[in-house]
Amino acid sequence: MGGHAWAGKRSNTSLLKGGVLHQSQLAREHRVRIFCSYPLPCKDQRYGHAVSNSWEHFPDHSVLSATLAFPKADPLKVCWPKPQPIQHTDKEERSAIQNVELETLDVETSSDAVYTQICVAFENGVHQTKRKLGHPGLTHAQPGRGKTKQRSFQKSQVTPLKASRHGELTPSFDGLNLRYKRWFTQLRRLTAYRNLVNLNRQEASALEHKYKLWKSIMLAPSFDKSFGWWWPHRATKPPQETLALPSFPPSIEVAQYCLTQFQLELEQFEKVRRQEQQVSRYQADANQIFRDVRKQRPEPVQVLLAKETAVVVVTQVLTSTTISLRNAGECMEAKTWQSKQGVRIVQSQQASEVTFESEHGLVVGDVLSHEQLVGSVSEIHDVLASEWSARWHKHMNLPDDHWQEITKSAELALPSIPMQYTDLGTWKQTIAAKKTRTATGPDGIFKQDLLAMPDALRLEIIILLHRAERADW
Repeated sequence: MGGHAWAGKRSNTSLLKGGVLHQSQLAREHRVRIFCSYPLPCKDQRYGHAVSNSWEHFPDHSVLSATLAFPKADPLKVCWPKPQPIQHTDKEERSAIQNVELETLDVETSSDAVYTQICVAFENGVHQTKRKLGHPGLTHAQPGRGKTKQRSFQKSQVTPLKASRHGELTPSFDGLNLRYKRWFTQLRRLTAYRNLVNLNRQEASALEHKYKLWKSIMLAPSFDKSFGWWWPHRATKPPQETLALPSFPPSIEVAQYCLTQFQLELEQFEKVRRQEQQVSRYQADANQIFRDVRKQRPEPVQVLLAKETAVVVVTQVLTSTTISLRNAGECMEAKTWQSKQGVRIVQSQQASEVTFESEHGLVVGDVLSHEQLVGSVSEIHDVLASEWSARWHKHMNLPDDHWQEITKSAELALPSIPMQYTDLGTWKQTIAAKKTRTATGPDGIFKQDLLAMPDALRLEIIILLHRAERADW
């Protein structure tokens, strides 16, 4: 392609000159059409998609149409700030919290405000108790229970690696990890330094670039103090190695050895990260292991077609090709009608009058049906709703006193069960029976907090529960 210049339509085609697509065009275009020689798709499978060898396109070239997928913006992370847990392991401290002097609560406000006051009073009481006993108080990350009501969205702090250049190594770990990104960038620096030293250029600009590149290698982040300090302490260091990295640019032999050894270290790090990623998948979902070992399922159906049948009755035969239908307004887009004589193709339809392309042979009272293919999700939902509306709305128009006889019989037959309100003893037993690793709610209250909370605040929470049962929260 080096000696050719191909151009297509500006709407959906980018310009390829000398085998190079400009990055500015790729950023704007989402569909790129490339014209290449016939042997290229056969040699490189990356371009073997939608190849056409029709002679009407080009006598001696193939046409390749490809859709390029550009990376999207990093997904936003949903953040729900939660306070850090408070340790309540000291028995003396837990008993002192029960007797701490609490703040007065304003119970006349909303339930949300009362709950926030309960959490604030508990945190202040714990802080005061810890300070009186000579223990460290709460840190700035521990308060905040019962305050957060809305989630926030944050961008990922780790940007993905840049695409590898021609001839460079490609990352084998798929994930966002700051340390891996910096280490792989360091591998690219070592590769660039090895290639630069191998050229052995003596120009002033080349020597200056070599010194700056080695300096950036030695001062690279994510290697504790420095890369030179980290080198003799790395995990894959051979026992017989005595090499210490110099502060000045080394020779080609040292550069090649550093590149080989650091590549081994990076491969080991990739292996560990992949194992951690796999373990986290299983920890997050216990059923993941069963999905991994089960047989591969068939490909899911991408388009679902539902048949919608409309039935109409012939009310009048106007001519040999025109009839009048009842309730035909719902099927104005019908192109064909099915009858006992066969399929009739519609030429035109206006209101209830339908004209066919040929003689229909229908008589008054004949039934016509029409099948329509429904493929979109919204249309299928509409069909489902129309099918079930007769069942769902069966009792919609019944009078209000229709069920009084049944409800009165149920009240006489069924025993009345009085509602028992939760008391303090039942509350303590229920909380103590919860598992130790019970998940923390969005309000940030831990099980240990409920166990260490004073009885006065527990009673206030029980009152809130009673208010919630009366739809007051």
